[in-house]
Amino acid sequence: MTQWNGVHMYLFVVAAGSFSAVQAGANSELRKSLDQPLIAALCVYAAAFIPLLIAVPFTRLSGFTPEKAAQAPWWAWLGGPLSIMSTMAALLLAKKMGSLSFTATAVTSSLICGVLLDHFGWVGFEMHRINLGRSVGCALLLAGVFLVSKF
Repeated sequence: MTQWNGVHMYLFVVAAGSFSAVQAGANSELRKSLDQPLIAALCVYAAAFIPLLIAVPFTRLSGFTPEKAAQAPWWAWLGGPLSIMSTMAALLLAKKMGSLSFTATAVTSSLICGVLLDHFGWVGFEMHRINLGRSVGCALLLAGVFLVSKF
């Protein structure tokens, strides 16, 4: 695996976050064109699965065993099913809410959830306690969602 330094990590995450807003619009348009949210979701995941299959021959998959998969905690398998909720929300609501309101709400809820995950050390994260700065940041995020959604 490639070693990530600080700049590369943040650039990758900035790209992923930016693509998330574009993805919501693209998914929503696909749902509109297909006129069926579940079929659109299947197409979204099929379109994502194809590049993963293409990448397999170019990567090293050594070291994987079924035993390792069996040792993963039960909650480690929730990523896929939980991403479906995100996809369905975009398919059904992004166009109706608008990109800014949809993305602000999704990002804010994600960040507040991240504060809680860090505070309690859930799903494998190191504990980072909620403090005044994080609390104020969450309040400002919520105020930002209100403002961008209202105006």
